[in-house]
Amino acid sequence: YIQSVCTVLKNCSQDIQFQATYDQAVDDAQAAQITYKQAKTVANIQAAQKQLDTAIAELNKIPQNVKVYPQAKKALATYQNESKTLSTRIQKETKADESFKKANKIAQTIQKSTKTDDSVSALDQHKAEWQKALKLLQEVPKDSFLASQVEAKRKDFSKQLTSLEEQRQKTIAAAAAKRQMEAEQAVPIPTEPAPTSAYVPPPRQEPTYVPPSEPAPAPAPAPAPQTQEPLWGPGSNQSSKEPLW
Repeated sequence: YIQSVCTVLKNCSQDIQFQATYDQAVDDAQAAQITYKQAKTVANIQAAQKQLDTAIAELNKIPQNVKVYPQAKKALATYQNESKTLSTRIQKETKADESFKKANKIAQTIQKSTKTDDSVSALDQHKAEWQKALKLLQEVPKDSFLASQVEAKRKDFSKQLTSLEEQRQKTIAAAAAKRQMEAEQAVPIPTEPAPTSAYVPPPRQEPTYVPPSEPAPAPAPAPAPQTQEPLWGPGSNQSSKEPLW
């Protein structure tokens, strides 16, 4: 308003004109500080930075030959540093938001894949993905706008990772048991040979004494002939004419 009056009436000195410019810049900077303190989103910080940049632009208009210049120069340096701080915060929050979104996207992909494939190799891949998601959450600063949400997700992801590890161990154990059973079924059962009877010698028998049998009785002598045949002569078979020798 003062600048407009000075322009129309052309009776305002430069000191008055740029004092008004300085005052306006200070008001804009204070408004930016309030906006920043109340900020809850990246958009709020961006709005605060826009107000601060407006103040910086106003201070840059103040020439060196006016009384308010030293104050304007000091304020300008302060506001420029504050603007850099806001830029850093915006970058940090933007990165935190990106990391948070990436972590959530990974979690959603894992949960969909787990329903269709629960093999050990798939579970190992899912384990690596859960660890990647947790690492992304750890990149989010503790003073970020997303800090509370990140902490809740971190607990959930850690729980999911523990559950997956338990499932992995059960799957490995089940696979090992199956392989063992298949191996046992594949081995032929040896047939037992017929039992061989060992030679058992007959029991030793002590010789039994058998007394000699009684000798058989001698045969009875033949009975003597009742009539003795003569060697020669009548009644013998020899011819009487044959000589005896």
